[in-house]
Amino acid sequence: MAAVLGRAELEQIYRDESANRDAQRRMEKAYLTDAYNLPEEQVVALEQVHGATYREIDRRELGQNRNHIFFAQGDALLTADASVLLCIRTADCLPVFLDLRASDVDDGAPLIGLIHAGWRGLAAGVVRSTVNRAIDIMSRRSNRLELVFAFGPCIEADRYEVGVEVIEHFEDYVPANRPGHFFLDLQAAALRQLQAALQHPHVSIETRRITTLEAGTLNGNDRYYSHRAGDTGRNLNIMMIESTASRGRS
Repeated sequence: MAAVLGRAELEQIYRDESANRDAQRRMEKAYLTDAYNLPEEQVVALEQVHGATYREIDRRELGQNRNHIFFAQGDALLTADASVLLCIRTADCLPVFLDLRASDVDDGAPLIGLIHAGWRGLAAGVVRSTVNRAIDIMSRRSNRLELVFAFGPCIEADRYEVGVEVIEHFEDYVPANRPGHFFLDLQAAALRQLQAALQHPHVSIETRRITTLEAGTLNGNDRYYSHRAGDTGRNLNIMMIESTASRGRS
C-alpha cells in the first residue's frame, strides 16, 4: 500500500497557524494512527535533515518510537516488517517509493522503502545509497530480484529554478531565462541514481515504474502543499506492506 495525503486529507491539521511545529507533527502522527488503525509506535517518521542517511526499521526497535514524534534523524526508511507504516514528509522535494522482492521465491515477501529526495539529499546520493542497501539486504535471499518503484508529487522540472551552487552537483538541468539560473529535474536526477544502483555485478534486477502517484506541487498546488508556493503544510507520503494494511477511513 502506497499513498500520498495532501490538502484534502490534512487541511484540518494545518488550519491552526498558531500551532507550533511539534504540535503539527504530533497531529500528523495521530491522524495516521487513527486512519490506519495502528498503535503509535508502528507509524514511523523521521526528522528529515536533507542528507543521505537511511534507517532500517524492524519490530525490535519500535519501542523507542512510542511517545516520540520522530524515530530518528534521516531521509530514507527501509523495512521488511509488515506491521510498520512508513512516512516521509514533502512539500516540493521528491518522495521515492520502493518495493523490492525476490522474483524466484514463493513467498515473495518484500522489502519496502521511502526516500525524501530534495536537491541536497540527491547531491549526497540518498537514492543510490538507499537502493544499494535494499539490494544488499534482498540479495541474501536471491540473486534474482524485482523492483517496483514510484515517484510521488514534487516540484515540476520547468518550475524548479535554482542557482549555480545547486546545478554544479547535477546533470539534469536546463538554463532558465535569468542569467545564472537553471531548472532542475528532481525526477530525472533520482532516476539516474536509481539506475546506477541497479547495475549490480551479481544480481539480476527487473524494474517496473508506477506513475499513478506522480504530480506537480506548484501546478497542482490546489491538491498538494508546496514550500515555494508559501505553504507551511506538508504532504504525507506513506507506505506499508499490503497484506496488513487496514484503512479505517480516508
